[in-house]
Amino acid sequence: MKKMTHDQRVLAHQQSTESASQVAAPSPLDQHGDAQSNEGLTKQKSAVDQRPASLQVAGLIASYNATHRVLFRLPPIKLSEATGLAVPELPPQRIVTGDREVDAVIWLREVIGTGQPALIEKAKKAAKKIKTPFKELEKRYTAYLARTSGGNPFATLASMGFADLDDWEKRSIELAARRDEARARFGDSLFENTAAEAFAETALAGVEPDIDKFGFDDMDKVEVDARFDAALDQRTATLTDCLVELKFWSDLYWLRNAIDRYGSDTSMQAQARKDYAFRCLSRIRPRSTAEAHEVLQYLIDDDRMNWNESPDILRNLMTQNGAGTSAPAVRAEAALRKLDGYMAVSGFDAEHPWRREIAGSLPIE
Repeated sequence: MKKMTHDQRVLAHQQSTESASQVAAPSPLDQHGDAQSNEGLTKQKSAVDQRPASLQVAGLIASYNATHRVLFRLPPIKLSEATGLAVPELPPQRIVTGDREVDAVIWLREVIGTGQPALIEKAKKAAKKIKTPFKELEKRYTAYLARTSGGNPFATLASMGFADLDDWEKRSIELAARRDEARARFGDSLFENTAAEAFAETALAGVEPDIDKFGFDDMDKVEVDARFDAALDQRTATLTDCLVELKFWSDLYWLRNAIDRYGSDTSMQAQARKDYAFRCLSRIRPRSTAEAHEVLQYLIDDDRMNWNESPDILRNLMTQNGAGTSAPAVRAEAALRKLDGYMAVSGFDAEHPWRREIAGSLPIE
């Protein structure tokens, strides 16, 4: 059976240096609820259930889940780990193609690939001594790969972006920063199970995977949702909780990927938990317009407007805060205009079937 791989769409990597107390504290979104919402939040807190995981009651959301925030956070950066990182040495010059100028660019890219600013500056100075246009050198390198590949049609893909040293510099510095962050946060335990991964595996113990229509291992969503819904202390209580968790899984993936690009996927159970958190975006009512906008922005930034769950998520974001009922006509029209703007940014037009479906469900006169 093939193992389902992590979604590798690029999510902008934001370095998080929060302490344990900062992570457990409410984010700015947690302060955005209006007075009416906050009054409802206070009323629904039960004297019997003092769990930090305040869950939905009749469509209402009490508050963010502090226990959840602690579970789905990265370890703090340890200065002792960060300051002891070794600086790569200058790569040796090699004869690769036999074309001196092409080999010089290959070496420059290896130097830039270290991600070390001091070495990169040396490479950029050396690059100025090459008089042949870099685009011409890229063509020569492409021809070399085609000539020596034994007919492999994919061999020339290695030459894509060969001439763009600026882009390679940017990506190399970002990758080096992620490598340093990974070591500073995890030390030698980067690929060991986090508490969140261990929780997912325990919660789904005994759930057997099925083979989906594409031949990948998958887990029954109904059973997965039932298991995670029953884990009250670890349950997402707000849309912001969902976004915090989704960012945790993304950051964990990219930190591991920076060290081992082929060993960064999580377990099937952890992937199921990530998918569960995404589905919760369609079930938990937004506490404020600002929180709804954060979810919309996430769908756009992470290229998820086309996902199967997205229409339900968008409809959920257009419901009145707390009450779970459709917004009045005026607010519905404003929400639809906002949706049109987001869809336009994402390359969708007003004739998209999701737009028609969502518009048809709103009380627009």
